[in-house]
Amino acid sequence: MGLLPWDDWFYHLSARRDEVNNLHTEAVSLQDQIQAEVDVFNSHLTGYKSLVAGNGALVIVTNIITMDDAKYKDFQVQVQAIEPPVRGAVPLSVAEVIDEAVGGLVALRGLVKLGKFAKEFFSGGGEATGEGAAESIGEAASEAGVDATAEVTTEITTETVGEAVTETVAEAAIEGASLGALGETGIGIFAAVGIDAIFGAINGAKEKAELDKQIDSLNSAVSKSRTFWNTLMSKQAIIDNGVVTEEKRLGGIINQLAHTTDNQPSFNYAFTPTVANMNQYITAQTAALNQYGLLVRIRNGWEAAVQRNPSVTKDIFLSSVLLTAPPNITLKTLQAYWAVLAQYSDTLKAVKS
Repeated sequence: MGLLPWDDWFYHLSARRDEVNNLHTEAVSLQDQIQAEVDVFNSHLTGYKSLVAGNGALVIVTNIITMDDAKYKDFQVQVQAIEPPVRGAVPLSVAEVIDEAVGGLVALRGLVKLGKFAKEFFSGGGEATGEGAAESIGEAASEAGVDATAEVTTEITTETVGEAVTETVAEAAIEGASLGALGETGIGIFAAVGIDAIFGAINGAKEKAELDKQIDSLNSAVSKSRTFWNTLMSKQAIIDNGVVTEEKRLGGIINQLAHTTDNQPSFNYAFTPTVANMNQYITAQTAALNQYGLLVRIRNGWEAAVQRNPSVTKDIFLSSVLLTAPPNITLKTLQAYWAVLAQYSDTLKAVKS
């Protein structure tokens, strides 16, 4: 948006000229601010989604460890009936980690409907992994757009924010949009409200009535852009608070996993819960999924191994798991994991070496 090449015929209208110049200055500033903030917004939103999804998977891991055979089979049947998350509902990077670390889509499907299954499957597991945590992760997932079934009341489009709608409707449309829609709209808000086109129309105005109409449109468009900026900042605060909440939750889940498995984490997760440390927490979360997700891989994998080869032994099976385990995992660690699972699974308890 460059400075306007004013025509001589209305240059003497100093009050209107100053009004447009001031609006032009504000529009340029808003555009720069929004463009910069949208990058931050989308970065934090992606991190928030990753933390919610990863924590959801770790909650499932923790509960699967302590399920008896009947409950685990019931859980598998119910979860397999759920459609996988839509593309983009879970960041691809964390989806791949969950899929690889835990093995299959059990955790990836389950975390999408974590809140729904909380009361039925995840009660009595302690503060970090029990019903309350599962429900609150489900709520966070919906807010972050991780839940593929979460309803979005409206999206920001040229139709909903365009010149034809009133200021009230535009504000409602922006406020009602999902976090994902807000971030994707980004700098496109200026195209949606037509600011550049309005400036062009002002410059091309040939009579006062036309000029007044376009300046009124400009005031409305800049006002809508202000609303977008304010909404963006308020939603940014929601995301940042959510990031800290999930960082704190991650610490509790890892403590619970260490206690349940009697296996201390081989990675650092003792960071101060702040947005600035988000990537460090995501790294720790990935390490936790790789370390403790092996318990689910063992439980799932043994069933599949027996189906393929009924004569397979525990030692042979665990040696095959070791081939794709993280470098710090030893056969002794996998044997200890098996022993943990065998406390709750009669099937695994009955297996001989």
